[in-house]
Amino acid sequence: MKKLKIIIIALAILLIILLLIMFASKKNINQNGIETPPENSGPQDALIKLEDHTIKETDDYRFFTVQEIIQNLYTKINIKDNNAVYNMTSEEYKRDNEETLETILSAYTETPNHMSFYLQEQYKLENYNQVIYYAYGFILETGKNELQNKYFKINVDYKNETFSIEPIKMEEYQRAQNGQIKKSKTIRIEKNKDNTYEQDSYSSKRIADRYIQDYILKLKYKTNIAYDLLEENYRRRNFNNIEQFIEYIESNVEKLNHLEIQNVQTQITENAREYTITDTNDNQYKLIVYGALDYRIII
Repeated sequence: MKKLKIIIIALAILLIILLLIMFASKKNINQNGIETPPENSGPQDALIKLEDHTIKETDDYRFFTVQEIIQNLYTKINIKDNNAVYNMTSEEYKRDNEETLETILSAYTETPNHMSFYLQEQYKLENYNQVIYYAYGFILETGKNELQNKYFKINVDYKNETFSIEPIKMEEYQRAQNGQIKKSKTIRIEKNKDNTYEQDSYSSKRIADRYIQDYILKLKYKTNIAYDLLEENYRRRNFNNIEQFIEYIESNVEKLNHLEIQNVQTQITENAREYTITDTNDNQYKLIVYGALDYRIII
């Protein structure tokens, strides 16, 4: 009996030691393996994985928020709200380039025609207080049949929930694309009536519509890219070459130009999100989305 008591006590002590080791190990991981957000950091900070160089943005919500910011800039340009354009442009850009309102407007556009912006890709450099986006997209000018490439830098101040924007050259965007931008100054963007932002909550239908509009844009102006965006097995079964694809598009142009989404069903797979889309004429389409504007389609 005495020996049994000794064994029980020894096992209890061993169990306590093991529990203490496990607790200490977990605490050490928290201290050394996970960066703790500072006080007053933004609400999006909880699970952000930070990198020390520019990386590609893969989140649809952030991607389309930047799309909205840049489109809002061009909306202000279209309605000739020049003061708003000036307020949205970064102070650093205005200071470093000794820019006036006139030269700022000419940096964004050289035409009085109505313009729309379509974001195609973006990279980011982020910490807990701010994020800097490097964005590339197309400008479509009313009455023109070609897309213009445009590049922008968008600064976002999480604490003040403000942003600023500036045009950049292709070379700076390529540096971001290659992960070569590693440091950024601390930005503090004072709030004005034109530079606040809100990251919207996008429904599946709204996200699907953004992808469909992007694809229709490419059907009209970048047919070779639209052809490459077809899901591979679907493309092989239905089109021997791009010429057959163009014939198909020309014969279905009315259906695609007036496509209006009625219903969207979403399925999450291991590597993608799949959207099954039904339009108001009961035609079906399928989107396979791997990341922000990284997708394949069945039409």
